[in-house]
This record gives sequence, C-alpha cells and structure tokens, in this order.
Amino acid sequence: MTKLRRDSATWLIYAQWGVYCYFLYTFTPSVVLIRDDEHISDTLASLHSTAYAAGIVLVGFVGAPLIARVGRDRSMWIAQAVVCLGIVGYVATSIFPVSLGAVLVAGAFGSFLGIGVAASLSDRHGPAGGAALAEANGIASAVGLVAPLAIAASIHLGYGWRPAMVLTLPLVGILGLVAMAVGGRAATPSPSAEPDRPSILDTSTPDSSPADAHRLPPAYWPSWLVVVLCVSLEFCMTLWSPLLAKERLHISSATAATAITAVLAGMSAGRFIGARISERRPIDWILLRSFAVVGAGFAVFWVAGTAWLSYLGLVVCGLGIAMHYPLGVARAIASAPGQTDLASSRMSVASGIAIGGGPFLLAFLADTISVQWAYLLVPVLLLAATTTVLVSRRPAPVMPVAEAAAVPVP
Repeated sequence: MTKLRRDSATWLIYAQWGVYCYFLYTFTPSVVLIRDDEHISDTLASLHSTAYAAGIVLVGFVGAPLIARVGRDRSMWIAQAVVCLGIVGYVATSIFPVSLGAVLVAGAFGSFLGIGVAASLSDRHGPAGGAALAEANGIASAVGLVAPLAIAASIHLGYGWRPAMVLTLPLVGILGLVAMAVGGRAATPSPSAEPDRPSILDTSTPDSSPADAHRLPPAYWPSWLVVVLCVSLEFCMTLWSPLLAKERLHISSATAATAITAVLAGMSAGRFIGARISERRPIDWILLRSFAVVGAGFAVFWVAGTAWLSYLGLVVCGLGIAMHYPLGVARAIASAPGQTDLASSRMSVASGIAIGGGPFLLAFLADTISVQWAYLLVPVLLLAATTTVLVSRRPAPVMPVAEAAAVPVP
C-alpha cells in the first residue's frame, strides 16, 4: 500500500481548489435561477454552462505551454484573481451576453487552476497521486456542500442568489493573505532547516513533461473519453437536478436548489472513502462499481415521488459520481508517463466539452419533451462510460490505484 503524505503545500493546493469549487457549486444552481432573472428558456440558460465550458476547452489547448512559461504556482494565483473578476461580471448584470462573457472568463481561468492542481498533486505525490486527487476533490465537495445552502439562505432572506456567489471574493483574499504569512516564515528557515526547503507559496513541482512531447499515446484517449462521459453525467446531475426536483415535488426554487447539496453530500463522503479504497484497489475495479452505484441512485431519484426518497437517490448518485473525475484523471495521466502537464491540459478539453455538451443537450431535450424524460440521458452516458472502461482495459495484476497513477494504464 502506498501512503499519502501531506505537506503544507499540499494543504494549500487543497484550499485553493476548495475555494474555487465553492464558486463552481454556487454557479451550478445559478444557471436555473438566472433563467428566471433574464426571462429565457432552459436551452438559453444552459448556454451559461456552455460558455463556461468554452473557456475550459480554450485553455485545454493553450494551457500547458502558458503554464510552463509562467510557472504553475504563479499561474494558479493569477487564475484565482481573474476568476474573481469573472464572478463580478456575472453577478453585476442580468444582461444575457454580458453574463455569458463573464462565465467564459471564469471557466477559462478556473481551468488554469485545475490544470495546476492536477499536475502539482500528481507530480508532488507520485504513486499516491490518485489518492491525493481524490482527497482534494473530496475536500472541494465538502466545501461545495455549503454553496447551495448559502444560495437558498440568501434567497429566503430576500437578497437573491448573487450575494452567496460574491462570498468567493473574500475567501480568495483570506487564502492569499494566509499563504503569504506562512510563506514569509518559510522563506527564512532556521539554520537547522534544510537549505532547499520550498516555500509554502510554491505549490508547484518541476514540469515533468519533455519539452518536445506534443503528442499523447493512444492509450490516453479512452481514459479521456471516460472523463468526457463522466463529467457530462456529473454536471447533468448538479445543474439540472433542482429543476426536476422542483417540477416533480412542487417545491420552491430556493428549496430545489438544495438538491445539489444532496449530490455533493454523497460526493464528499464518496471521495474520502474512495481515497482510502484507491490505495488498495485498481482504478477500473473502483470505476465499474461506482457506475453501478450511480445507476441505482439514479433509478431511485427518477421514479421517486417524495422529497426524502428523491434526495436519498441523489445522495447515492453522489457516492457513485465521487470517484469518476479523480480516477478518470489519474487513469489518463498514468497512461502518458512524463507528460503530466500536457495530459492534464487535455483533461481540461474533456471537461469543457462535457460541461458544455451534456447539460446543454439535457436542457434542449427538456424544452422539447420534458425534464423527466430528458434525464434518461444520464443512464445513456453511464452505459457509454462503462463500455469504454471495459473495452480499454486488459487483464493485469491487482495494483493499487496510487501505484497505477505512476505507470501506463492498460
């Protein structure tokens, strides 16, 4: 078993990702709420997620060389600052084109942060990189639990959903101040300290990608497709589950927004549990069983006519969804040894296509038929992901996912 050892820089990376995901999980329910603010259809409202995704795809193509030039650590902090500017643009207006442009900016620079997080944790922790990614996303999901509740509380108090999202700005500021304070002490170590001890502000590790490596191996692309399918599924559940809950259960928009909390509660628990399992079991073993869990939870959510049963189904869905993205990324990075930044960068393209495509297709189907029948897109995505994993694997000795993160995945 490979043990995950967390240093101060690892905790800082976790915090950076957690604060960003607070914004992300206030953004997801806002897509349904901004529909009413701007008096637009479900399809047009979903274009906000498409614009967000377009920014991610753009950075997926140009992110790796830019990060190599600027440095991972610096690019991650710049990204957080620009995401804050995107948030201001998004909440300051109800003009459709302006809000679209703002989320495109937020998505693009959030992608820079995501590339840095995935690459830094993978390189810093080596064989335990898969477990570190799972734990980072578990903490992010735990932080994200607060986001829909903050939106619901803000709406109930009569302020609307926007103040809950704006809370991201002071959180980023506090995180930066804490990091500088701790980094200042680390910059002047005692004489007994190691002379090359890194500052906590430097969360990066040297780029492991060869300078001339511009092509990823064929084994990488099935894992890339798995991430596309799984992220599409995740965002279909987090973006549009409030709408189905609202229509099926006849509840208010504020109450329906908390449906995302049920998904995130399952995801948070699932990622902490999955991080431990991932130290002992192979990636594909965990993925295939997690797909089965999502299928069971979705079936309950789709047919439930009561709030408690519907929310229970969402929690079970979250438990299954929890490990999809971190293990999909670990699977892909492991299939491209020595190309960490490039592999992570192309993962951003996968995420962008998924975030823009899956929820948009579901929203289009919802406008065309109904939300409930449109949601059958989820089991279709689940079946496709299962098939891709089964087709792209081959018999291999049992190996912990943490070790699999350091070698090519079959």
